[in-house]
Formats: sequence, structure tokens, C-alpha cells
Amino acid sequence: NYTRSSREDVWKFAKDDLEFARTWLPLTTTNPGRVVRAAADHLLAEIDISLKDYDGAIAAATRVIDGTDGTYSLVNARFGARAAETGKDYYWDLFVMGNQNTQAGNKESIWVAQFEPVIPGGTVNFKRPLIERMMWCSYWSQAKFGYKSLAVDSTGRGVAFVRGTNYVNYDIWNNDPGDIRNNETNIKRNYYFGPTNPVAPYHPGDLIPRSFLTLREDTMSYIYPNWQKIGTDKHINAQPDNGYIRDFYVMRLPETYLLRAEAHLGKGETGSAADDINVVRSRVQAQPVDPVGVTLDYILDERARELFGEEFRMLTLGRLGLIYQRTKDHGYTASASSIQPFNNLLPIPQTVIDLNSQAPMDQNPGYTK
Repeated sequence: NYTRSSREDVWKFAKDDLEFARTWLPLTTTNPGRVVRAAADHLLAEIDISLKDYDGAIAAATRVIDGTDGTYSLVNARFGARAAETGKDYYWDLFVMGNQNTQAGNKESIWVAQFEPVIPGGTVNFKRPLIERMMWCSYWSQAKFGYKSLAVDSTGRGVAFVRGTNYVNYDIWNNDPGDIRNNETNIKRNYYFGPTNPVAPYHPGDLIPRSFLTLREDTMSYIYPNWQKIGTDKHINAQPDNGYIRDFYVMRLPETYLLRAEAHLGKGETGSAADDINVVRSRVQAQPVDPVGVTLDYILDERARELFGEEFRMLTLGRLGLIYQRTKDHGYTASASSIQPFNNLLPIPQTVIDLNSQAPMDQNPGYTK
């Protein structure tokens, strides 16, 4: 006999819980993955934005940023397990195995889900997150490009189950060539013919030109931008099948800045919003945004540039009521052509409706049995 609460009531319930949590959680912990006070304030900022309590959101985010909740700062120098390797950069270091936790010297991690093996709470027997396999392209498997369908350590074993849209792979990077998040170190865009007799006139090691990508599968499965934050070129035991096991960010300081920027924008304070966005952008040598250019769409674009592969994008768009519009504007063609405004809310599972036999449980508008 459950009855549904309003969205606002649920947010208020969460706010009360987070206010309690931020009061009593510790500032630091010696145990990676344990929740600390900054995590509560980070999430509280997002809840306050949902409730249009922009001052509360700014205050919560500021406690994380200004040191009240502990010492956090954006990484801007090489660090961690592979810092001595040349040809890489500090943004790439953020996603190297072993580099995610505060205890490892990463001062921008706020809350990190633990997957690394052979530690308390970590994965067992190298059962790993499949993000690299699902989201990396599979150029290593295509004879057309001179490969033997044998994955090796440097290539990984991507199977292209999930390809980023053109929006995230290309559109958000227009007109800013200096952003290191989009350099070849952090997003692999150049692919080279492999060792096994590529089609003439090409030779092993030649850059694969765009003109060679003639089939749909060429750019949907075999060659597309591989985001290096969700994979590695050096797997555990050199095994591309099961050797990419790193801890995953749940909350990272750049998002805190972008949440505070969103709250400032909600108050019409575009100058302060731009200041927060530019802290994130200056760290990666990107061009600053002018206050007149700060819109919610711009913040969502910046979230994609910084948080792709980390952010639960559907939750962000869902709280903003923008699943429909952003999919219509930027989604894959099939999704953009089929999505409807009522899809801003997901359907209530029919099993929930049926089991709630002593009180009506209405379906969200637009959906039928």
C-alpha cells in the first residue's frame, strides 16, 4: 500500500540525510573508498540545486573547495605510478591504475569506488570492470587494417559495444585545440596499419587515412576515438583480456566546481559561474569561457569534456528535466528521432504497480502497460 512522494519531498529527505552526514562524517580516512565529509557536501550541493536552494548549494560546494571539508586541489603536475614515463601528462595520470585514491596522493578524488585486486574490498580473482572492453574500438581485430585479430597489451581488447556519440567525440572539442583532455595522449584518434599485409598501397606502420574508412563498421566498430581514461596500454600481467582493473571515481573535485558554477548560474551570477568553470578549464590549458557564454548547455558540455566515462549522465539530465531535449539535440540519430518528451521520466516497472495491490500506483505519463 505504498504511495508516491513528490520529487521535491524525496530531495528534501535526501537533504536532511546529507546535512546529518556532513556533520558527523570524518574529514579523512586511512581506508580507501570510505565516505568522508566532502562527499556528503558534494552531493548536498547537487540536491540543493535540485531544490533551487542555490545559496545552500554554493555553501556546500565551497566547503569542499576552500578546505573546510579537508584538503583538496586539482592535479596539475605529473604524479603516481607511471609519472616517470615521457610522452604523457598529468591529466592522463589521473586514470592510471593505482592513482585514484587520496591515500595515493591524488588530492582531487573525493570518493572512489574500489576495484583494484588484492586489497580489502577490492575485486577478487581479477574479475574486472568491463568499461575498456565495452567502450574501446576493436581495430586490433580487423584484417583490413593489417591485424591478426589478436589483442596485445598495447591495444587492449575493445569490442565496441558502446561507441561515444559524435557530440562527445567531436562536437564538444570544436574551436579549442589547446585543451589537453583532447590531445592524442588522452583521446587516441590516430591509428596505424598493423604488421600483416595491409591493403596496397599502404604499409605496416602507416597512418590509416580517413579515406580508407569506407564502411559503416569502419567508424562504428573498428576505428573511432578511444578515451584513454577508460583503458590502458599496460595491462596487469600484459593480459588485455583481464588486466585493466583500476578504482573508479564516484566524485572528483572538478565536478564540485561545475556544480557550484551551476548554482551561481541559477542565481544569475554568470561571472562567478565563469570563474568556477575556468578553474577547471585552466588546469587543462583550455581557453577560458566569458561570462556571457555561460549557459546550462555550456556547463553540460564542460561536464562531458571533463567527466565522460565517470558521470552518470542520465541522472544529471534527469534531475534537470533535459533527457528529451539533450538527446534530441545531441543524441545518436536513432535515439534523437525516437525519443519523446515523456521520456524525461522513466516508467514505473509494471511489477511494482501490480504488487502494490492495496493502493493505486499510477504509471508515469506517456507509458502504457
